[in-house]
Amino acid sequence: MENSNNIGNRERIEFIDKTSINKIVKIKLLLSITISLLAGYTLFQSRESGESVTSSFLLIIEHLLSPMSITFIVIALFSLLIIQQKILGAVLYAFFFFCALSVIYPLPHGLTLNQVSDDLDFLIPQEFPHIDSNYLGPVFSYTPQIEILGPVGEYSVAIINVPYREFPNVLVYRFNSENKIWKRILEGVSLGVSLPAEGSVDLHVPGMALDFAKTANAGKDNQLINYWLQNKYIVTEYDKFIHVHMGGRELYTINRTEFPSIAQALVGAPYTDFRLLDNKEDLSCKSYDTPKLNRATFTKIGIRYVLVGITDNNQKWTLTFTGADELHLLNRGLAAERMVVLVGAVQ
Repeated sequence: MENSNNIGNRERIEFIDKTSINKIVKIKLLLSITISLLAGYTLFQSRESGESVTSSFLLIIEHLLSPMSITFIVIALFSLLIIQQKILGAVLYAFFFFCALSVIYPLPHGLTLNQVSDDLDFLIPQEFPHIDSNYLGPVFSYTPQIEILGPVGEYSVAIINVPYREFPNVLVYRFNSENKIWKRILEGVSLGVSLPAEGSVDLHVPGMALDFAKTANAGKDNQLINYWLQNKYIVTEYDKFIHVHMGGRELYTINRTEFPSIAQALVGAPYTDFRLLDNKEDLSCKSYDTPKLNRATFTKIGIRYVLVGITDNNQKWTLTFTGADELHLLNRGLAAERMVVLVGAVQ
């Protein structure tokens, strides 16, 4: 009887040992297959997109957290851990993990300077050459200065110098995975505010633009905005008025509804004095020139994309959004503060 018990104990120990060994083998297989597939896909994506290996890897990990990818990963783990035959389990795990990677292909490749430059040509109205160059000389000598940030997730932004006042200094792009192209969001972004600078172009001077007061009816104002857009005009919305001017081959809109309160806080007394003399009722865009963005960063924090820009007149602007459709940024927020510059400090 004692010998039988000993034999039984040895068999149980051997079974436990084999089970432990099988688990260790499966874990090693899981790690080796996962690392191999991730490394290969990261290198492939890095070569295709022109991004660094680190950026490509982080982007892949972010996309693997999508519901469809997670579903395939769970099926892959189930296949490896449940199926007794190690080779069959490993093959199925590799297959389903590859499916999880395939779901996210193609990842965004880099937005190019040529595409942004072409977009700028389409956005600037072609009618400008027919206007007296004394008014719009700066437009014709306009040389784009472009800085591209991203991709961050599905988005990239282009920081640009503006040819005239009512032009965004930030263009937002979203990657279309179906067509493998970057598509510009209709809504452009203005970061920074200043009083009219010498040499800045005002489209009102040659009669190319119109500012009109908003009504007390938001629905009616939206109808007016849609009317102007449908008739190929550029629309910039302020708190109390709407600016429109003729559009180019492509359109954009700008939302500057927060600008009056921000300008008051950042510019202070000079802004107040200018308004009292020139624009008391705040019904003209003349109070809202756009300074140059000296530097900017584009990141993602949680579910929010965050763009921070520093202007050449020492303002720090922060744009946040959770996403975008083809027309507008979603859940958009805009905040600004004046930076304290120490005497002798290096900018």
